[in-house]
This record gives sequence, C-alpha cells and structure tokens, in this order.
Amino acid sequence: MFPYEAMPRGAQWLAECLPATHFMRAVRGVVLRAAEVRDLVEDLLWLASFSVVGLIVASWRFHKRLD
Repeated sequence: MFPYEAMPRGAQWLAECLPATHFMRAVRGVVLRAAEVRDLVEDLLWLASFSVVGLIVASWRFHKRLD
C-alpha cells in the first residue's frame, strides 16, 4: 500500500516479518516487470518458510482424539 523505501526503518523491519510483503513483491515482479523465477527466489523462499512454520505450528496445535 505504501512505498517500502518511504517507510521508517522500524516499519520496514516489521513489514519484512509479514508474508503479505513478500507476496506483493513477487506479484508485482511478475505482473509489472515480467520477472523470472530467479528474480523472485528470495521472496519465494520467505513465503515457503512462512508456510512451513505455519504448518508446524498447526500440527502442534492439532490434537486428534479418538473418544
């Protein structure tokens, strides 16, 4: 929503912790710049790591009971 470079340093750091930032960078790269996969590797790795962490947390929190 806001230009990343115009954000204060603390807000940039916080934005890096959000998956939406990396997703939007990847989408902009593909749609606006016709970027190739090698240009998107860093953001795709971040998104993959968010997915893995989310899956691990979900599996820890899921308790199947056979009552």
